[in-house]
This record gives sequence, structure tokens and C-alpha cells, in this order.
Amino acid sequence: MDKLYHRLLRTFIVIIITLSFYFIVKYTIIFLYPIIIAVFVSIFLHPIVTFVEVKWRWKRNIATLLIMILFFKLIGFFSFVIFKILLNESSALVNKLPEFLPELTKHFFEVGKKIIRPIYERLSIFFPSMGTWESVNFNYYYEIITDYLTSISTDFIKNILTMFTTIFTSITYIGTISVFVLLAIYILTKDMNFFLLQCKKWIPTHVINKMNTILLAFKKTTLGFFKSQIIIAFISSIIIFVFLLILPISHVLTITIIIFFVDFIPYVGIGFIFIPWILFLFITGDYLLTIQLASLYIFVIIIRQIIEPKIIASSIGIHPIFSLTILFVSFQLWGLFGIVLTPIILIGISTLYHTRILHYAWKFITE
Repeated sequence: MDKLYHRLLRTFIVIIITLSFYFIVKYTIIFLYPIIIAVFVSIFLHPIVTFVEVKWRWKRNIATLLIMILFFKLIGFFSFVIFKILLNESSALVNKLPEFLPELTKHFFEVGKKIIRPIYERLSIFFPSMGTWESVNFNYYYEIITDYLTSISTDFIKNILTMFTTIFTSITYIGTISVFVLLAIYILTKDMNFFLLQCKKWIPTHVINKMNTILLAFKKTTLGFFKSQIIIAFISSIIIFVFLLILPISHVLTITIIIFFVDFIPYVGIGFIFIPWILFLFITGDYLLTIQLASLYIFVIIIRQIIEPKIIASSIGIHPIFSLTILFVSFQLWGLFGIVLTPIILIGISTLYHTRILHYAWKFITE
């Protein structure tokens, strides 16, 4: 009886600690996210700054400032290039959208006549009140749908303009946060050795050793996950690029670059580009290119299904069925944002498992 009581008590303690950690993170991250960002960036920059400091015998503050400038210049350059490509392609799409919608609606009705008309005529035999196919005023519905789609495209353009306006009006807040984050990164990176020394003084050695183990496992799992995603996206992009060169499609390199970055969207990936593209070609009557792109999409999906489980499993050591379960639970709790959070949750769980934190918790409960 006493043993059962102690187990229940320890289980209750573990649950309380877990829930406390969850709620602390949930309700403080909105205030502490600049510091969290600064801590992660400074941890990443610390080994590079230390190498420059030791190798070239530079002062720590100068080495920190130099590495920070190079790091953010590199991020800024890649962000500018990607943003410019996406902005040019999006601007071209938005400009063509109002002209394209009536044509798309027309093709949609032509496909509808071929597919729906036989069904409608069969139903009209059993339900004479429906009338004949010729009695349906399609021009009326055509105008309604065209006006509706045109209004949607106009609203879409307005929303984009509103979004950019909001971003520019919030530039003071963003600038303030950015300055704060940059200062925090500089201070943390410059004085990282001091902070590490203070941690060694105040925190017990066995706790520090365990934290180092967790940090190393987290780095290894995170790097392994991103490495696997880059490898999978690169293989998919190479296959897509080669096949698109054969097909009568322009701007192949731009499309491939966009697909490469879209492929990093968890569990959506290249389908975010290919599925609407294939549907559009089918509706507009370009059946040959529809079949070719659909075949390419299916081929890439098959290749990914073959290589993805092995690459990801070897990177983070989690079975696909467990990943699928976490995805479903995250989607139920946080909606679409949960899909984005799923890789982070998987990395965290994998880190806890491989550092045997979960084993220690279970041992604490059962003993």
C-alpha cells in the first residue's frame, strides 16, 4: 500500500512539474522571445567567435562584432534574394489574376458541360421539374461566378497592400525589438565565457553534465533533422528541375528554387505548388501538360516515400507512426500552426528520449 502511495505521489509530482513547465513556457514566451532568440543565436556564434579569438588573437569584443556583422549580412543577403524572387513572381501573378479569372471560369464551364451535362440529362428524366439542359441560364451563373472571382482577386490585392502597410507601420516596434535582440546577442556572445563560469559556480556539477548532454543531443538532433530535410528537398528539386527542363515550361530555375523552399513546409511540401498547378492546367484544357506534371509529382512523391523514412529515422531516431501521432495531436491543439510546431516537438521528444530524461522520470515513479 505504501509503495503504491509513493508511486502515485511521484507520478503526481512529475505531472505537476511537466504542466508547470508547459504553462510557464506558454505564458512567458510572448515576453521573453527576444531573449530566447538572442540566447540561441549567441550559443551558435560562441564557438565561431572563440575560434577567431584564439586563432587570430583578436579581442573578444572585436571578434564578436565582426562575426555578428558577417552572420547578419549573410542572412540579409539570402533573405533579400529569396524575397525579391518571390515578390517578382507574386507581382506577376497578381497582375495577371484579374485578366485570367474570366478565362478560367469559361474553361471551368466547358469542363462542366462535358462532365455534368450527361448526369444532368439523366436526372432530368426522373425529375422533369429540373427542365432541360438548354433551359438553364448559364450566362447568368457565368456572370455571377466571374464577378465573385474578380472581387476575390481584388480583395486579395487589397489584403496584400494592407499587410505591407501594417508591416511598415509596425516598423518602429520591429526596429526596437531588433535593436534589443542585437544588443542581447552581442552581450551574451561577448560574455559567454563569464556566464558559463557563473553556471559552473552556482549549479551542481552533475546537473551541468546532464544539461551539456541534453544540449549536445539537442544540437545533434536538430542538425540531423535539418540536414535530412535539406537532403530530401535537394533530391526532390534536382528531379523536378531535370524534368521541367524537358517540358515546355518557362522560368524553370525560379520555379525550382521556389519549390525547394516550399518543400520545407512540414507535411505540405511540394504539393502546395503542384496540386493547384495541375488543377489549373486540367481546367484550362492543357491535358498533356497536366498528365506530365501529375506523373512528375507522383514520381517525386514515390521517391520521397522511399528515402524519407530512412533519412529522418536515422537523423532523429523516431518511428514514422509516432511522428504521425504527434502531427495529429498538434493539429488538434493548435490548428495549422501545430503542423509547423510538429518538427520542433519531435526534436524535443527525441532529445529527451535519447538523453534518457524520460527513463529517469519513469525510474523515479516506479522505484
